[in-house]
Amino acid sequence: MSVPYNDGPFTAYSQKGRVLCQIFDSNFPEDVTRFHTLGCSAQTRQQLPRFWGETGAEGEIEQKVQEGLIMKADTIEELADKLGFEGESKQNFIATVARYNVMYEIGQDEDFGKEFYRMSSITKPPFYGSWYGASLLTTCDGLRINEKMQVMGTDYNPIEGLYATGDCSGSFFADNYPELLPGVACGRTLTFALKAVRQINGTDER
Repeated sequence: MSVPYNDGPFTAYSQKGRVLCQIFDSNFPEDVTRFHTLGCSAQTRQQLPRFWGETGAEGEIEQKVQEGLIMKADTIEELADKLGFEGESKQNFIATVARYNVMYEIGQDEDFGKEFYRMSSITKPPFYGSWYGASLLTTCDGLRINEKMQVMGTDYNPIEGLYATGDCSGSFFADNYPELLPGVACGRTLTFALKAVRQINGTDER
């Protein structure tokens, strides 16, 4: 997705059933490599042999198909059925896939403005699909902390023995979790976690 992390779950939560559907085709390995994403999503590329295997038949994705967590079909119509789409919803699903393929061919997302380098066609069978719901990644508001990484109480005094670092501290991300600077949370988390440990051990003079 070309949106901050929290926008995806928020979109899912706003839909009927509070879920969203993700689909892909058998060009999955080529697409993942071509996207060359950074940050957390880079793990998909790095773990491609585990997800897909040599042919797709022995990878973790196929295991999820056997477990019923990922649907697999030879046609988009069959995939729609397996995902539970019926009637008008099924027709909208099929039309949406067809529309997306057209925009891929012309090289421009005319509907949502997605960058072309992050687009892929859904044309090579078998096709795959699964349902996703919102889940908790982090609290973007964060716990109020002082310069010693101590969590502050409602009286603005430090709570003895309680420290916080990373995404859950200091309201670093305010009300959003951007993915425009991959790794930005990691450096901050490691740096201030080290400081917190030194505070606990009494070795931090600052």
